[in-house]
Amino acid sequence: MYAFMYGCVCVRTCGACKEVLSVLFFCFFFILHSFLLWSPFFLLCRVLPVIFQQTPKRRAKKEGKQRNKQAELPGLERMAQFPPPSLIGELSAVSDLLPQCISHEATDAYVAAIAGPIVSLPVVSGLCRGGATENVRAFFWKLLLGFLPTETSRWAPLLERKALEYREIVSIVCRLDEKGDVVVGERSYRAVDLDIPRTMPSMHFFKSGEPAPPDNGVYATFSPTQQSLRRIIHTLAGVNKGLGYVQGMNELVGHLLYAFASGRSEVVNEQVESQVFFCFQTMLAYLGDDFCRSLDYDQDTGVSCTIRNFERLLQFLEPELWEHLGKKQIKSEFYAFRWLTLLFTQEFNVPDVFRVWDFLFSFGEELRSVVLVVAVAMLNCLRDELLRLTSLSEILPLLQSYPPCDVNDFLKVAMGWIDRYGFRLVKELKVATSEDVLRLQRRFCIPVPGDASWSSSFRGLMSSVKEFARHIR
Repeated sequence: MYAFMYGCVCVRTCGACKEVLSVLFFCFFFILHSFLLWSPFFLLCRVLPVIFQQTPKRRAKKEGKQRNKQAELPGLERMAQFPPPSLIGELSAVSDLLPQCISHEATDAYVAAIAGPIVSLPVVSGLCRGGATENVRAFFWKLLLGFLPTETSRWAPLLERKALEYREIVSIVCRLDEKGDVVVGERSYRAVDLDIPRTMPSMHFFKSGEPAPPDNGVYATFSPTQQSLRRIIHTLAGVNKGLGYVQGMNELVGHLLYAFASGRSEVVNEQVESQVFFCFQTMLAYLGDDFCRSLDYDQDTGVSCTIRNFERLLQFLEPELWEHLGKKQIKSEFYAFRWLTLLFTQEFNVPDVFRVWDFLFSFGEELRSVVLVVAVAMLNCLRDELLRLTSLSEILPLLQSYPPCDVNDFLKVAMGWIDRYGFRLVKELKVATSEDVLRLQRRFCIPVPGDASWSSSFRGLMSSVKEFARHIR
């Protein structure tokens, strides 16, 4: 067809113009041919991202397959030697407490994971990530925080040795009365006694010794469990002079104490206190910069750096939501500060907090990074509602009082991101500028709102193809 049209024109054209016309015709028909050839591809770039977008229903189906694979871990059914009931307890006693998603057959796998002579940390990590059962949660956490060794034969002597070590530390850094209770000396540590009654006040586990504080605001007496909490926190403040006591530590230590005692105040003793003390020391190794007052305004470390890392991660993972919150002048400090420093203890009830902590502790040394990912995932689950709201007065109350939800929903989102990007991305974003974030989005084929270029469409197509491939795998 092109040759025929070209011939018709050339018949009526002088020889001098034929060369010029030939070039013009070649260019014109090349462009026309390219357009007809490539237009379907550009159309697919626009349509496929919509077709293959990973919906919550698809994510739930994908995570269900992953959980089924974890529940079928090889070799667990062959572990026949179980720890004595004094360590684990009867399964029937906790059957009513198990999450609905955990079957009784799977419960055997949870107990078997710590039953052999050598505990497999990858197995424990995988099980804990999916949600630990009440009868093994404390053991899982102590293993993942490095307090318990993988050789179960070393547990009993270790617990005794750590209890003696803790007793010696308490006697050195604290003043004790004849009953072993802490006598507050330094004025700065009086804040501990103010916060003790405020720690999980609705839980009978921490029932106060007096119904109301005296005029000076400090309780005259504390319940035995509160005295244990006081000893742990005062000892932590005395050992970590650079940090001292920072408000919020009481919530983290209180939740650890509750978990390690399985919510039974009568079992709290020196050995349980020592386990909480040493495990929280490990947590401080990962999170301590956020509690250091001297680093509050340091842009490279401290809580300001953590907030900035959260914002960069939000910008990368949820660019549209990040832009929307920025336009409405919603600063991360208004809501995320409490999420990140208190590990979500103020946002959910105790069982849900423990479920979130199962997920956090399962990543070991990446605790700080996974906290950031979970915080962004919480926003992802409110994404549609947040984008619908148009003012600061509507958005901020929603974020400061997170609505009741199934925490597994945003944990699934967080796990999907971790599977896809890993933790190296979080480290890259730590030193990234806004321009660097945009480059990373291009590298990972994340479509950016407002970018209608063909390259953005191509990235959207590639991202959708990857998600579709993961979905059908």
